[in-house]
Amino acid sequence: MRNGVKNYYNKNKILYPILVILFIVFFGFFISFILNSKKTSISLDITSYDALKDLNFKNEEIIKAEFYEEKQEPPQNSNSTFYGDCANEFINARAMVIGDSTAEGLSAYGVLDPSSVIWTRGQTIQHMKDSISSAISYNPNILFLSYGANDLLSWNGNVEGYINAYSNAIDYIYSVLPNTRVCVNSILPVSDQAREKNSVYEYQEEFNTRLKELCNSKNVTFIDNSSVLNNSSDGKIYESDGVHPRPFYYKQWAYNMIIVSGI
Repeated sequence: MRNGVKNYYNKNKILYPILVILFIVFFGFFISFILNSKKTSISLDITSYDALKDLNFKNEEIIKAEFYEEKQEPPQNSNSTFYGDCANEFINARAMVIGDSTAEGLSAYGVLDPSSVIWTRGQTIQHMKDSISSAISYNPNILFLSYGANDLLSWNGNVEGYINAYSNAIDYIYSVLPNTRVCVNSILPVSDQAREKNSVYEYQEEFNTRLKELCNSKNVTFIDNSSVLNNSSDGKIYESDGVHPRPFYYKQWAYNMIIVSGI
């Protein structure tokens, strides 16, 4: 009997350490699997986000990291004390931006609070009505319009059609938001590469000239942002598509809207 108990004890004495070692190895593999799964998931998210054809935005954390690595300084001769806190300025002024994928950069890069931006990729001014319901609910004091790159493609040089559509859009805003002030952002120039790829971008200057005239006729503030593109610290202005600006632009753009509009 004693020998049986002794043998059982000796067997378990050997078995227990083996089980402990196996458990530690298994647990290590399990932790490694979880960590690798998370890395894979993040990588897939970045790949799918970066593959979007109309906007080269990547993973949100990478976007913010790239943005804050950029040299962010106010334009010269500025006495602003709130540069870098544009989000609060927009919220306090009850201001909102509505536009296409360029407007998306304001929230994607963390410049403005998402509640201050309505964006729709690929949208043109004549389809603005499809996205304005949130602005109507918010009833902003100021509404900044940001359309143009897609309109150049859509109107294919038909400046009259574009101006008529923009005029109708402004009139519609005043009909549904009678107490809201409207400000119009200029159409940004694109890179030489983009112009060579599609000649319709050659109309950018003509469209802007007529858009400014329209704003003057309607007593609407026109905001020219083309000079902001010159404030890149490393000389790199555009994303790979040659149309969307790099991260440095968005904070300075928001600042320019604040200064020109006087909010």
